[in-house]
Order: sequence, then C-alpha cells, then structure tokens
Amino acid sequence: FVLCISSDLGPTSHWPARHHVGLSSLILASWPNAVIALIGDQADRDRASHIALMSGGQLRNWVGRLEPDVLLAVMNHAAGAVGGESQHMLLAAALRRPHVALYGAGDPRADRSGGARRKVLWLRIGCSPCLDAHCRLGHVECMNGITPQAAHAALRQALEYSAVT
Repeated sequence: FVLCISSDLGPTSHWPARHHVGLSSLILASWPNAVIALIGDQADRDRASHIALMSGGQLRNWVGRLEPDVLLAVMNHAAGAVGGESQHMLLAAALRRPHVALYGAGDPRADRSGGARRKVLWLRIGCSPCLDAHCRLGHVECMNGITPQAAHAALRQALEYSAVT
C-alpha cells in the first residue's frame, strides 16, 4: 500500500499526520502482512519523517527518494493507494490501481480520472471547494474531518471491486 502525502493544491489538501498513522494501523489490522510506504514530493520530507516517527516504524518513508521509474513501479505494484489530490493520485488512476482520493479545498467534480477502482472522499462543507492553498478560516475541516475509518472503508471498497474484475 502507498500513502501519498503530497498535494498539488497545498496545505489545505494535506491530510493530518495522525490520520495517516490511524489509517496505517487499520490497514495493518486488516492485512497484517501489508507493507505501507509513504510517497510524495521532496518538499514534504519533513512532514513524512514526522508521520513515520508517529507510526512507530510501521511506515516506510520513501518521500522524495524515488526516481520516476521506481515511483511508477511502486505505484503499479501497490495493492492500493490513499492520498490527497496530487500527481500521485492521477498516476494511480492512470495505472488503474485501487485508490482513495481525499479532497479538501479542491473539487473532485473537475477531475476526470474516475473509475470503479477510485473512491473519492469529499466532505463538501460550506467553505469547500475554496481552491485556496491556505485555509482562510484556519480550521482545514475539509481534510481534518475525513477520518481514517472512512478512508479505510473506501479503500476496502476499491479493493473489493478490483478483486472481481
């Protein structure tokens, strides 16, 4: 599995570190032999280190370390991917990998990379989509409110679809 921590839109589309850790625990409870890697852009290395540290060693931190061909291979072989709106989620869609796209400030209705293996979580709260890089209200509830449990359930759905196709 891969957890994609980068976002092309900015901090308003970053899922909280505690949620990544919570999701990784749920994944490991469901699939005890799973390997979970963090992937993302070089700019997110510090954030990834924090998430990996919080996980107690459950997560492999590959953020900013993978050459494009290796990233392609990792994504192509991943059982599933979860992440914010980013080039990594577009890659998962292009490779037809089961994935969960987390939308905060962005608008999934503008994204045409759908498919049954793609599950979208978007809270559609009153201020979203704002398309801002920084939350002008200061709460980023559009991402904070997407729970690890919701992401895990969506990931299971994406994987179940993949198993029958």
